[in-house]
Amino acid sequence: MTVHEATVRWRFDGEPRAFRQGQYSRAHTWTFDGGLCLPASPSPAVVKPPHSDPSAVDPEEAFVASVSSCHMLTFLYLAHRRGFEVRGYEDRALGTMTKNERGVPWVSRVVLRPHVTYGSRAPSASLYLVLATFFLASFLGLGKRLHELGQLRATERRSVLARYDERVLRPFLLVFGLVPVGIYVSYVIDPETQETFGSAWLPATTVFAVIGVFRFLHLVKSERDAEGPTEAMLRDPIFIANFVLWAASILLMLYA
Repeated sequence: MTVHEATVRWRFDGEPRAFRQGQYSRAHTWTFDGGLCLPASPSPAVVKPPHSDPSAVDPEEAFVASVSSCHMLTFLYLAHRRGFEVRGYEDRALGTMTKNERGVPWVSRVVLRPHVTYGSRAPSASLYLVLATFFLASFLGLGKRLHELGQLRATERRSVLARYDERVLRPFLLVFGLVPVGIYVSYVIDPETQETFGSAWLPATTVFAVIGVFRFLHLVKSERDAEGPTEAMLRDPIFIANFVLWAASILLMLYA
């Protein structure tokens, strides 16, 4: 556990009556545990000058900056772990303040717009990613077609399905499901991948990829009343649990 301290100071030396009437400056200071002191104030959009200081930092700006800063630090950490060379990072983050259902203003949206400058070692599209994306998209598409073929009403509704033969689709679906697993295995046993993630245990996560593929195949066959196997997959407890366990194992290998 870590403790982070910030001291906020405000002082008013005017007449008590002015304070009661709201005629007082909201300008104040923020002092951090490292000794830095910043002038702060409500946004001029919230409190009009002279009772606010447009040149000072307002809480909304600080919130947007903190979100952007956390995102940048996470990115730099992951970039250096992947062996990329980052030379510069600039993010003109934008926060939007709206009113909630009770009419209370709040920062409801923060949009990050980072611009990254790389050196000699910049990221590029991974061959593993390109191949896996192609085969997974084909796998999901074939699964949807096979699922529709199992619904008589869908066959009547979409005449194009008459062009598909279920006996041909099934082996193709299996192949297009197993190929991404093979690509995943190739990726996790790649020495560069293991060096990047700092773990030789990545191949152990292959079991989750295999379970995910065969669970989808099961949903294609069994969920005849669902709109589609993809929708069934996203609400299937076993598939969700498998994904959570996969993500947890990756995080454990990265940060344990």
